[in-house]
Amino acid sequence: MKVRMEQSNHKSQPQTLKPATWVYRHRPTWRAFVMAVLLLVGADLVARFWAARDMDQDDFSLPWRTSALAVEYARRLAVYKGPIVAMVGDSTLQPLPHMPQSPTLPYYVEQALRQVSGQPKFKVANLGLSGAHMGDLYNLVHLLPANVQNVVITLNYTFLGPLSRRPLTIYADLKRDDNETLQEAWSKAKAQGHRWPVNVFVEHLHHWVSDHWFLLHNGSWLAHKIFGDLPPNWLRRQIKIVGPWVRGENLEEYLREKRWSSAYIQIQRQVMKVDTMGLDNEATWLLLVLLNELQQRGVRTVVYATPFDWMNVERYQIANQANVKTNLEWLGRQIEQQGAIFLNLIDFGRPEWFFDIDHMIPSGRQAMAALLVEKVREQIYTQWRNP
Repeated sequence: MKVRMEQSNHKSQPQTLKPATWVYRHRPTWRAFVMAVLLLVGADLVARFWAARDMDQDDFSLPWRTSALAVEYARRLAVYKGPIVAMVGDSTLQPLPHMPQSPTLPYYVEQALRQVSGQPKFKVANLGLSGAHMGDLYNLVHLLPANVQNVVITLNYTFLGPLSRRPLTIYADLKRDDNETLQEAWSKAKAQGHRWPVNVFVEHLHHWVSDHWFLLHNGSWLAHKIFGDLPPNWLRRQIKIVGPWVRGENLEEYLREKRWSSAYIQIQRQVMKVDTMGLDNEATWLLLVLLNELQQRGVRTVVYATPFDWMNVERYQIANQANVKTNLEWLGRQIEQQGAIFLNLIDFGRPEWFFDIDHMIPSGRQAMAALLVEKVREQIYTQWRNP
């Protein structure tokens, strides 16, 4: 009886497991691992299919504040059967941030081109990146496939001043040499003497995984499709519009007025402060190098200076219009020496067409698209008739 009592007491005492034993007992099964992999693969395939359909839309644009889908979009253009014009620039080519569904300038240009050319398959590819510096435009152009023979470049004067003295590239992931082998990268790193082979290997591994794991490199595109922006920016925007929505105010007019805050005006005064233009300006020099390369490739190129809301520019003493025109006249001559067409459109438009200093609402974009097509169609009319 005593032995049985001892055994009973022994069983009632809780058993303490060693950490290793607990981990082993609670380890995921191979079935859970397989299910996780299948879910990841399934999500990736769905995202690829969704993105492919998105890139086929007439008014496709790259996500706000990210270069997601830029590489994939360039690859997709390579197999397009029809004439293509690529518009390369900054956020002035993207939908308005507070109106994600607003038509873009490239979309209106595409509609106008199809009408005047009689070619329903004319595609205007939108490669606009918010805040894109000249180095980013350089990298975007290098992504373009050989069947793109017409390029329109947005020249925003605000990126020729103090911004040009900052890093010229803010989307560093666009600068990649996909033809470079791992051995070639190792040899280059060894010659430069400041990168370890393991770092080179990790970079190549990251690129390989990014190329094969779609959502790793393009996850921000998915957020853009769901929220119209990155989630934190979307949340801030919703908070801002609650008040005027409750009061029944016109949202577009409210946001336009709020845009011209003292902080915004001060920033624009700084970025518009451009000294006398010259080849010592890094952004200018890089633009001319880019245009020279396009000329060597036989690409017809148009560069247009972005319009500004001069009523508010002069009202808040942001910049001197005569000085801006003088600088652009010099730059325009340099651009035309590289075989490109230069259009100075800084004073185009009405004040009511602008959301802020350089972003236009849809009515302004439509009018500008008609002007662009009218200005350049004589130069490339032959190709329009014989795509």
